Amino acid sequence: MDSGHFRFDLSEVVTRIIPGKRNYIAQLNTKRGTQRRHPQAMSSVSQPFNDELFNFTKIKPQEILFEIKSQQSQDLSVKSQENGYNCKRVQNAQNLVIINVSPFEFGSILIVPDVGRCQPQIVTEDMLKLGLEMVLLSSHRGFRVGFNSLCALASVNHQHMHGYYCEHNFYIDTADVSILGKGCYELVNTPVRGFVFQLFNSSIEEITKKMYTVLSYCLSKEIAHNVIFTRGLVIDGNPTPDDQLTIRAVIYPRKSVFGVPQSKIASDANCCEEQPFNAAMTELSGHLPIKTVAQYESLTEDQVDKILSEVTLDQAQFDSLKQAVLGIL
Repeated sequence: MDSGHFRFDLSEVVTRIIPGKRNYIAQLNTKRGTQRRHPQAMSSVSQPFNDELFNFTKIKPQEILFEIKSQQSQDLSVKSQENGYNCKRVQNAQNLVIINVSPFEFGSILIVPDVGRCQPQIVTEDMLKLGLEMVLLSSHRGFRVGFNSLCALASVNHQHMHGYYCEHNFYIDTADVSILGKGCYELVNTPVRGFVFQLFNSSIEEITKKMYTVLSYCLSKEIAHNVIFTRGLVIDGNPTPDDQLTIRAVIYPRKSVFGVPQSKIASDANCCEEQPFNAAMTELSGHLPIKTVAQYESLTEDQVDKILSEVTLDQAQFDSLKQAVLGIL
């Protein structure tokens, strides 16, 4: 931060818990709203990679924290870059962990799998495994990893995930679910619709294979999606008193956002007002970076519920997707 590699600092970020049953986490981050890198325009969930646009082979060496490699089975080792990162090596590097130059919380990082392959922002099974393993590498309950697809507010069309720390619990960590079958659950009593998997009584390979099956289907049908790995309560099962937490993996199929995401919403027939936040993987999970002081101070749970419900699939669309998912899992 002191070396000037970030677009802004987090010195003015403040937090409040919005009153209500979901305990939404509002964080005032005005600088991210005005100083972050301009998002790329997206026209398809499966849009090809474009080397002429910004991508993570073009970052400064000082933005690279380390490279993470799988040695054997699921064991991971971290390789530090003590003297910076040789740009020529970026083309051959595997999984880079880099700073998020437009941070939205403490420890805000980007995880870029196999950076030199220049893959578009499309989920793969290997990427899901890496994301889940990254969460398991941390003993901090508040470390989360997530993914935004194209047309679901991904701002760069180069495969990457977000990781960061948040000291507060998300409503999604304890949200009610109902079982669909085959280890798949659906969210209930929430403003968003989504599928939930858990690591409890499962394995990394099993859970990521099922997730990839669902996400591949979404991709084939051009259904935009957000994903988050978070520590939450065990679903069903019989956990011991010392084993109440597991990794919850949540998939949010959603309405697509085409072009460059807009932050204006209609307030009446003649004008528009600034929307408090754009709903991606963090916001859908209950963590809300807010752009203005007035909205930060006045935002209510009902208003958040309304914004989130407007981006999620409607009930008929989700019911159709559920039937398809159960047929392929």
